[in-house]
Amino acid sequence: MRRYRRGDGGGAGEGLMLGEAALALAAAGGGAVVEAAGTDAWQGLQQAVARWLGRGDAQVEGREMERLDEAAAALVASDASDSEQIRSLQQGVWQARFTMALENMAAPERDRAAAELRALLASHAPPGPLTSAPGGLAAQPRRPS
Repeated sequence: MRRYRRGDGGGAGEGLMLGEAALALAAAGGGAVVEAAGTDAWQGLQQAVARWLGRGDAQVEGREMERLDEAAAALVASDASDSEQIRSLQQGVWQARFTMALENMAAPERDRAAAELRALLASHAPPGPLTSAPGGLAAQPRRPS
């Protein structure tokens, strides 16, 4: 059984729970994927997210590009009756992917990856007003559809 504890400094695979700032970062990443789909920002964000998740593995990066393509297609194809549900589902999926990626890293790598993800979101997320999330992280609120 895996135990999760706040503030555990263990490495990859040691059941570590991310802090609030990292969880907010993962949530911002999920929101950015949803907001960028179908916009001019999509291609740059998609490539940057796939690279970030791939961590230097071209095969993983390719699979992430396919997952991102599928997510964007679902978001763009959704009609008004199911749009909010699809958006919520996709945001959760991508938030979970970012969270799991960060959880599976040892502390020093996780710190570097979190900084890279912050920079990625700052440079590739669609423009919009920013609000402060836990840990001082700038998080972009979801725009109404």
